[in-house]
Amino acid sequence: MTALAALAALGASSTWAVESAESAPTVEIDHRGVRVVGLPSAELETAARLELRAADWREILRVTAVEAGSEPGSPEPPDPSLPALLGSFDVVPELGALRFRPRFAPASGLVLHARFHGAAWARSVGSLRSPRDAEARFLVPEPEVRERARVRSVTPSGEVPSNLLRFYVHFSEPMSARHVLDHIELLDPSGTPIQDAFVEVPGGLWDRERTRLTLFVHPGRVKRGVGPNQAVGPVFEAGGRYRLRVASTARDAVGRELGESFESSLLVGPPDHRSPDPKAWRFIAPERPTDPLIVELDEPADAALL
Repeated sequence: MTALAALAALGASSTWAVESAESAPTVEIDHRGVRVVGLPSAELETAARLELRAADWREILRVTAVEAGSEPGSPEPPDPSLPALLGSFDVVPELGALRFRPRFAPASGLVLHARFHGAAWARSVGSLRSPRDAEARFLVPEPEVRERARVRSVTPSGEVPSNLLRFYVHFSEPMSARHVLDHIELLDPSGTPIQDAFVEVPGGLWDRERTRLTLFVHPGRVKRGVGPNQAVGPVFEAGGRYRLRVASTARDAVGRELGESFESSLLVGPPDHRSPDPKAWRFIAPERPTDPLIVELDEPADAALL
């Protein structure tokens, strides 16, 4: 039986919890995060006042991810040497829950595993009674894709500074997270692909909808006086015209190739070392409660971070 078949055989839902003959907390999990419910309200209120370190939280609630093909077909926990997912923990007594939210949206095809450790919880809140351990798994589904994907835009474009650090590629539909850099290249003024122009991020760095990809220009080639910059030179030279190309071979979330390739032209100017000056921004107040507040900046800004 394949791993996916074994997961499906455990129930119609992609989520399940280990049952206990005794009263025990329950772990609920989906692509948005993990919740542990069923803990005593007094203990939740105590935990909400504690200032636990991230390592302490991970001892209480450990969330990991594995490829679906490597996930065993039994409810045994995965390899304990796997790194825990990065994210934030909080306690919401009014909801009766301990929560974990991943920092980055998990990619489809991954199996998330969450395990609550009752003894670690009891030590943290000073309880004499340890609740039972509980765990759950969730197979992250493929997002719904309606039409063949295409590149909507690449930002920034036009004239950019030579110390530019990131691009954003905007797609019309959810994309496959894996090996996306294999289909993207930055071409120098002669049309030659620039090697090692971008930082390799396993699985890519996507927004939650997986329609916006962040590309980091290799910082070691942008910063002056460091090894990569001195060894192979900067990515951009002022005065040159470059092109960012996304090949039609890039695939969407259901495996279809893009309808067509896309190119964005860049004219590289001098480096920008001046910090934004909020005192120079112009604010246009709304005339009516439904009108927006308009802020005119003193120079182009990173739209996603803004």
